[in-house]
Amino acid sequence: MRASNRTIAIAAVFITAAVTAFKFFFAIQLPLHPDEAYYWDWSRHLDWSYYDQGPGVAFYIRIFTSVLGNTIPALKLAALSAGLIAHILLFFAARRAGVSAASSLLFVCCTILVPGFFSGSFLIMHDSVLILFWCAAFLFMLRWIETDSSADLFALFACMALGFLGKHTMVFFGLSFVIWFVLTPASWRELRNMRLYAAIGFAAILSSPFIIWNMQNNWDGLGAILNLRSSGGAFANKSSTGAFVVGQALLLSPVWFALFLGFAFWILFLQLRNREIPRSLRSAMEMFRTDRSPEAAKNRFIWIIALILPVFFLALSRRREVQPNWTFASYAGIMLIFFVYRLEQKKWTRVILAAGAVVALAMNTFFLFSAPLTKALGIPQNPRTARILPHLRLAGSKEVIEAVDRQRQKIDPSAGILANRYQDAALAGFYLAGQPQVVSMNVMQRNQYSYWPGPEPGKNYLVFMVQDNTCEKATFFFQPVLYYMFEKIEEYPESEIVLDGVAVKRYQTWYVQNYKRDWKGLLLYYMVDAAILDFMPNMRGYNPGLNSAEGMASIQNYMNQNYFMRKGDVSCD
Repeated sequence: MRASNRTIAIAAVFITAAVTAFKFFFAIQLPLHPDEAYYWDWSRHLDWSYYDQGPGVAFYIRIFTSVLGNTIPALKLAALSAGLIAHILLFFAARRAGVSAASSLLFVCCTILVPGFFSGSFLIMHDSVLILFWCAAFLFMLRWIETDSSADLFALFACMALGFLGKHTMVFFGLSFVIWFVLTPASWRELRNMRLYAAIGFAAILSSPFIIWNMQNNWDGLGAILNLRSSGGAFANKSSTGAFVVGQALLLSPVWFALFLGFAFWILFLQLRNREIPRSLRSAMEMFRTDRSPEAAKNRFIWIIALILPVFFLALSRRREVQPNWTFASYAGIMLIFFVYRLEQKKWTRVILAAGAVVALAMNTFFLFSAPLTKALGIPQNPRTARILPHLRLAGSKEVIEAVDRQRQKIDPSAGILANRYQDAALAGFYLAGQPQVVSMNVMQRNQYSYWPGPEPGKNYLVFMVQDNTCEKATFFFQPVLYYMFEKIEEYPESEIVLDGVAVKRYQTWYVQNYKRDWKGLLLYYMVDAAILDFMPNMRGYNPGLNSAEGMASIQNYMNQNYFMRKGDVSCD
């Protein structure tokens, strides 16, 4: 590497580190995200894998908490460190893709500004581990195409395996490799080389914790994947395409999103113009594999890695609930395409790239300084806007936990604290003095708390439930179940957490005594013995004048009036 290139590489590392230090100052002041608390709780129970994802994020968090303790700085440093390493890897990936040192530095600066990357880097999630190893695998893939090194090939598959243990979305990197392999005839010689199969076997061994945990737990994690649990379930039928597309524009930066769509269609147009329109799959594949040079092979993979997640989740969004952030890993490939094709050197595209950077910078500034900026701009600070303003969206969780604990100390200091939502249980475990293990009832849901010990028989608890949207009266569907689970129930009225005059959280508590049985027993009893009284009351001699439809309607009316449509003095003006 020439001295000037080495200097630019050092500058890339320095800029990335400086931005990380700047973000750390803000990160330690932010409230803990519920999912961050959830994965932190995983790190206190290290295992082969977990119901929701692999063990990567738990072990990664444990590295930082072992040094800095179970603190917010430890969690935020874990998140930001993953982003720091990922951006440095992307600089070297750009160099391997044939981008000049100066343009690679500009590429890294742009990826730092991508709103999804910028805001997401403040949170330690399974995405942190995914993107770290996705970027590492990206670099080793480009290196392997160029060098044909066995070390790069093994490093590539190792990163794919470790990324998979962080988040299952890494499977799409493997799928990208397969698609690229099929479209690149020069790579087919590897089918006769034992090192490819050795690398695959090595990756399988590294991925084995996922298999081990599933073998121990009735393949529950695999079932969750196959049944599309995270997108509403296998039988869901709820389109989210509009929200998904808008989310991509916001998370990538609207200008860069529009530039990528326009450029992608332009490249496709040129391909079709220079060759006849493909009339079969075979001819379509031939269009993209005519050029067999290493540079063409690299560019082919960059396009695949840039498109695979957006295209898949766009298709899935037609009938499923899809979150825009699920495509984060593809943003690196999307941004790299701009620089591989030297758009930063063309006058009109350079202006668009700069405009995208300005828009992204403005969005990130709003994220960091949303409190003073929204007030200066006259944006209302009320419960309705609290759902979208960054400084209010996560506010109030710590205050809820502190208020619940004060109530517990007043009512029964020996009682435990019990939640239903796993996020509430995790936040309580983090914020309570001594950070005890807070259990979750998990009524009508399954998550990692389903595999950990539940409430202790004979023990008293203060149950709490949090409503994030304070514009709605809280719905606590599980209250009837409490009468089955405990010997005595005492309900307390709802309360609100008000910060700077805005109700940011609503919560309710119940003092429950003498835990007797799990909620699943009630469901089993109802389905086996009692449901007949509601579905076919006249056949059992129970209310002979009441038919099954009227019986079900009476249950629905009871639930609507008492739990689903409760009214209260809720003002969102």
